[in-house]
Amino acid sequence: MNNWLNFDLFRPGCWLCHTPLTGDSPLCPACFTLLPRNQHACRRCALPTAPGQILCGHCLSHPPVYQHSLIPFIYAPPLDQLITRLKFQQRLPYARLLGVLLGQSLPAARLQSLDALLPVPLHPRRLRERGYNQSLEIGRFIARQCGLPLLTRHTHRRRHTEAQSRLALEQRRRNLRQAFYTDADLRGRAIGIIDDVVTSGHTVNELARCLRRAGAESITVIAVARADSPR
Repeated sequence: MNNWLNFDLFRPGCWLCHTPLTGDSPLCPACFTLLPRNQHACRRCALPTAPGQILCGHCLSHPPVYQHSLIPFIYAPPLDQLITRLKFQQRLPYARLLGVLLGQSLPAARLQSLDALLPVPLHPRRLRERGYNQSLEIGRFIARQCGLPLLTRHTHRRRHTEAQSRLALEQRRRNLRQAFYTDADLRGRAIGIIDDVVTSGHTVNELARCLRRAGAESITVIAVARADSPR
């Protein structure tokens, strides 16, 4: 059995606090209520904003390549624990939990306006280190829920880049320049980029730039959580 299929998949308790559960939900009602919701967010980049504010100041002055974002949660406790376990502790079953949480929180009409979903690719070296692409694994559940194709074959990460979380702001920009390439024909298509966490937004923006060069008409970023980070 693969080492990421650990006891979390089989234990009957809440995946966060271990409280015994009686239903099918992997979270107890108390932990589910504590999940940090991204209630007031910029429509373009999903950065948390003041109530009633449609776009953040950065998107007004420096709009990203993508047009929309659907990111229902904030990267904060206790949700950050679930993402960390999936991303850095090889606990693949958490992809199902995060995929279900994300899918339940997305407006169906917005998903139906898309033609396909595309998870953020990992470089082969990072994929070997981690054993799986967390964005792809989350994307499988979203694609299954909404009946959209999941594009996984024609878009790649051409350079092994240092982890964005370790870099300063300007280093993050330089780190990702021309990091992606695709030979897909996306002319006239509406694409949803799938990611686990959006922090500075540089990764999804550089990928969106690549997809626009391939002809994508519109691009929506779909992620589990948004980190409140300066750009």
